[in-house]
Amino acid sequence: MTRGAMNLGGAMTLFGVLGAFVVSPMAATIPSDVKKAVAFVFLSDAQGEPALDKSGNPIPLGTGFFVSVPTGRQRDRVYVYFVTAKHVLRQNNTGPLHGNVLIRLNKLDGASGFVRLRISGESGGERKAFFHSDSAVDLAVIPVSIDQSVFDFKLVPRDYITSREEFNQLHIGEGAEVFSTGLFTPFGGEKRNYPVVRFGRIALVTDEPISWEGTKMNVYLMESGSLGNSGSPVFFYRGSLQPNAYALFKLAGVMMGASQHVRPGVPVPEGNAIPASVSNTGIAALVPCYRLHEILFGSELEALRAKNP
Repeated sequence: MTRGAMNLGGAMTLFGVLGAFVVSPMAATIPSDVKKAVAFVFLSDAQGEPALDKSGNPIPLGTGFFVSVPTGRQRDRVYVYFVTAKHVLRQNNTGPLHGNVLIRLNKLDGASGFVRLRISGESGGERKAFFHSDSAVDLAVIPVSIDQSVFDFKLVPRDYITSREEFNQLHIGEGAEVFSTGLFTPFGGEKRNYPVVRFGRIALVTDEPISWEGTKMNVYLMESGSLGNSGSPVFFYRGSLQPNAYALFKLAGVMMGASQHVRPGVPVPEGNAIPASVSNTGIAALVPCYRLHEILFGSELEALRAKNP
């Protein structure tokens, strides 16, 4: 197991940004490098080791992914950020922020390793995690620096991260095909990360806030399940009828979770009662990509980049 603390705000050498993908009319699979952009988030104990469940297994919290922002000076240098859903970093999803979490990445030697991320608390006046000014936006952005000689990972580039205006120009609406990649709780891999890929379609795009778990927020709805992959990147991926054409490949948003329908408990033959029955409605919510854009290019991170060129 490899562990280490992430540095804040510095630029990294550009080495593994996802590129434009060429597709053919017969292509049906997603680009394999996309799965290298995600990492799994685990609970940390007080010593910075993975917290274990009763079976001795690390406790997963969700998924996150890496994005890059150009420095503006050197083309081969970028700022790197780890993005996930804010509730992934909260105790029991709704409580205070964890002080630290661990992310597990695949390594170049074929194994995997944990890296510690500081989430809350102050050190030298530096922020650890950045959030949207609208507290209902379920996103967290953490500046990171990762050992490129140890870990095998890719970065989602700036070109994939759409602003609100850029998204509107894509004319994406209900029925658009999307996919996400992230943790599948029943099997995330023991020695390496094995992200699962889920496919679906955009089910609803609206300018009105949607009530989600008691809070009104701006989200898209998609026809897809969600189990353990909160914080996963969700991509638009549209091929072409022309051979060897470039695909439309953009970040649609960040997976927030599935809609759950809770029903009253029903009696069982032994006379006991099931307190509640929970079923997945088949609809998941994702935070629009433009909300991530607003954090990445907001005043706080712009100031941090200026301080750490």
